[in-house]
Amino acid sequence: MIDKIKSLARKYLRFANQLKPHYFYSEISKIKRCDVLLFCHDVDRGLTLNGLAYSPLIDSIYEEFTRKKIKCQAISLPWSRLGLKSAANGSLLFNRNYFIQLIKNKIYKSKSFDGYDLIFKKSQARCVIGIGLPSDLCLAAKKHNVTTAELLHGIGYRFVPWGWDQLTGDELPNKVLVLDDVSKETFKSLESKGLSVIKVPHPFYKKITDPKYVFPVEWNYGEKRGKKNIIVTLQWGYDGEVAELKGVLNNGIFYENLVELIRKRSDFFWHFRLHPVQMKRSSFEKAISFVRDISDRHTNVVWQESSAAPLVSVASLCDAHITMSSMSCYDVAMLGVTSLVLCPTTRGDGCYNNYFTELVDDGYVIKHPFDLDFIENWIDSAKKKPSRSLVGGQYDWDQIVIKIVNDVKIFSA
Repeated sequence: MIDKIKSLARKYLRFANQLKPHYFYSEISKIKRCDVLLFCHDVDRGLTLNGLAYSPLIDSIYEEFTRKKIKCQAISLPWSRLGLKSAANGSLLFNRNYFIQLIKNKIYKSKSFDGYDLIFKKSQARCVIGIGLPSDLCLAAKKHNVTTAELLHGIGYRFVPWGWDQLTGDELPNKVLVLDDVSKETFKSLESKGLSVIKVPHPFYKKITDPKYVFPVEWNYGEKRGKKNIIVTLQWGYDGEVAELKGVLNNGIFYENLVELIRKRSDFFWHFRLHPVQMKRSSFEKAISFVRDISDRHTNVVWQESSAAPLVSVASLCDAHITMSSMSCYDVAMLGVTSLVLCPTTRGDGCYNNYFTELVDDGYVIKHPFDLDFIENWIDSAKKKPSRSLVGGQYDWDQIVIKIVNDVKIFSA
């Protein structure tokens, strides 16, 4: 009996130690009635605008829908920290409601959706668009007859991610909004589960390429600083978070020997760009320490400004792009910048060997093992190519809204 009590006490303590103060935050009392709910997490809000965390994708949709008199409410997915006072467009936290939902499900061995039920009842929304929509949200939405649409946050998906191929149709969103033809073909494999795939214009690029758009001053990014400027996009997953990438890099961040070339070629200027996940989550302090150390020791390296500004602002000033396997290759190709992809999983019989195939064929990507002499020569000869457009889509946003809600007129006049 004593051993059982001790075991329960240890479980309770482990559970209590995992709790964070923001798990108990909720702002759902401030929710407003709307037509569309827009969901995303802190890690999707990689920019800052007017002092507030800003999602290039979700907040661009919010702004365009609002201009078209479509009422929107932004919601921060669990376990976000950024809510009403710190996220753009009044995004609301509902961590406490979701936490209570999980506890009830654990106690009663059931599947309730109390947190989502409250959101749907208070908002009266008939449509959800989001990044990273979880299965329980999709299940709850179907219960309330709410249409859900996942907006892909990447470009060039060659296989269905997130274990979606193992989920039932009820656990999946109704729609997937893809940004390119490659992803469209990939996600078509889920149409047998009732999911439909729609190619859409990239919300952020569509916005900023509009001649009438006034680019915020705080998103401007300096000037060229060397003979050649190189953007290096880092990504999470190499430090054990993704099984297929484990062991590829000794430090789990990037090739440390690149420092030799940084030191050798003072006429090259390096713009290191951390992934938003690495910037937003404290568990990725190792990545921040890595780039901070390089920057502190070399005057031809920056990382803070280049990680905070929009990718296009940084890449537009650069002559070349180096990465392990980031989908940013598609973004920079829009600016005519070519990419060097170093991850061995993208070559030969690697599990991601068909990544960037069309970019390789068109001359925007080269896959090559890490080799300092090769990298140096490649940078020296790097030249911009014609822009490769990503803006076009099968539908404009007003058509997308109509398609999502199956021609049911629910929006304000």
